[in-house]
Amino acid sequence: LMIRRPPRSTLSSSSAASDVYKRQSNIFVAQFIGSPAMSLLPVTVGPNATLILGNKRIQVEGAMVEPLLQREGQHLTAGLRPEHWHLAPATNRNLEAEVSHCERLGNEQILNCRLLDGDQLIQVRTSTEINITAGDAIHLDPDPTGWRLFEADGEAIR
Repeated sequence: LMIRRPPRSTLSSSSAASDVYKRQSNIFVAQFIGSPAMSLLPVTVGPNATLILGNKRIQVEGAMVEPLLQREGQHLTAGLRPEHWHLAPATNRNLEAEVSHCERLGNEQILNCRLLDGDQLIQVRTSTEINITAGDAIHLDPDPTGWRLFEADGEAIR
């Protein structure tokens, strides 16, 4: 992976890396930048700029709404960083998951989970103040502004 800076750029390498982390140009970059990596999920675009994963309709807000309005019925890959999954109460709109592993890192923990809708593996970054262990059932509310979307060829939708 090579990230080239335009000539005479005043952009520092740390700000460029931050930009790449937030706005990936393709799936490869999305998986390569960041640890843990972005979770990638196969979705179908639903009505009113929603994503359908398994039997759940997921809200999308912000910059991704406009591109989704033109793609209803299309199959895409949706990406979400571990910090954009939030533990939530059990409701019809939240996604149920089973924790397979919990790695405590001092100030945070990384949960390896399997979503029950869509049967996909994801990683969730959360506080250590919540006691979670392998085998626990949890509910997740994805940040509606955190989604990154990719076409079948792997290129990012902007």
